Amino acid sequence: MKVFIGQTFITIVLTELSLVFPVQIYSETHSILLLGIITTIYNALNALGSYIWGDILDGNERRFEFVLLLPLSIIAISPFIFYKNEIVSILSYGLLGFFTALDSPLYSLIILENFSIDEMPKANSRLSQMTLIGNVVGSVIASFHPSENILLLVLFSSVVSSILFNRKLKGVSNKNKSERLSDLKRLNNALLSFFSFNFAAEIFFTLYIPLNYLMKNPEYFIFLSYAILYTLDEISYSMSIKLVKNSEQYYIYFTLFLRDIISLIVSLIILSNIRIGVATIPIFLAFGSIYPLYSTSFFTLIFRGLKRNRATILGIFNSTEDIASIFGSLIGGIVGDNNLWGAYLTAFYVFTLSAFLMARHLRNFVSSS
Repeated sequence: MKVFIGQTFITIVLTELSLVFPVQIYSETHSILLLGIITTIYNALNALGSYIWGDILDGNERRFEFVLLLPLSIIAISPFIFYKNEIVSILSYGLLGFFTALDSPLYSLIILENFSIDEMPKANSRLSQMTLIGNVVGSVIASFHPSENILLLVLFSSVVSSILFNRKLKGVSNKNKSERLSDLKRLNNALLSFFSFNFAAEIFFTLYIPLNYLMKNPEYFIFLSYAILYTLDEISYSMSIKLVKNSEQYYIYFTLFLRDIISLIVSLIILSNIRIGVATIPIFLAFGSIYPLYSTSFFTLIFRGLKRNRATILGIFNSTEDIASIFGSLIGGIVGDNNLWGAYLTAFYVFTLSAFLMARHLRNFVSSS
């Protein structure tokens, strides 16, 4: 699976930047609202990029050129993220979101177009594992606040490995607008459920930084939490393909229920003025580590039967996720700035809504199959 090595290097840098920049901003300003605005800008441009890149990829056969574009664009942007001018740094961070949106539809198409049906599960699992390795390494590196030169060296390693292992990649054009509209209409409730799920999840993740400050925890708790989470995700992804087989609906509801309960518990802890200290970490891990079960189950159901427009449909789901994250980070910032427990309670209600919408989609899905 040498084709994924370059993507691993990219993930290392993206994880480091996505952790260090928001934490640095919050440590300097202690403004949950500003934290929410920064996340909103990033997710807005990421959502735009998800749709645009998916549409572009479905409309042409080039793959190697886009594999190179990904690290080269980050190399061009990353020096400006920690620029002294706050406006420049925030906009650069948002622009990073636009170009990194290329990652998911690009590598999903590479798997679909370059591996046989029998090889696809292994390829998907290996891509997830390589991505999670990048997440773990990136989160560990983030705790040491590495210099810009180290990040650039990692990105150049991505360029070199892509040239060595990905230069023969080719794709196919598979755009079909009429089928796309039909598929989107069929997936309407699933999109709304996915939106709600990510809306609530973003509230939780955005508020994890101020939650640790509220509990008087040291800053490294945040980086440590993510490092452990990505390690658990590695294990969870490797198990999820076999675990969820023929039980996709069960694991979707299981994930929604557990995240619902965790959000409610955190809300009650804050409302009761209980200082839980290091216990924020296991709560965070319980919330985050079940995502691979949801993701594998959800997209197995969603993409069952899709023959065309896969990158575009995936791009639309990614855009939906990003738009949900925009509203989640913004609402989390606005509500959490004055009422942290109320923001977590909002997440509880939105997860509940997601479950109802998913039930509606599955009912229609079963009746039409």
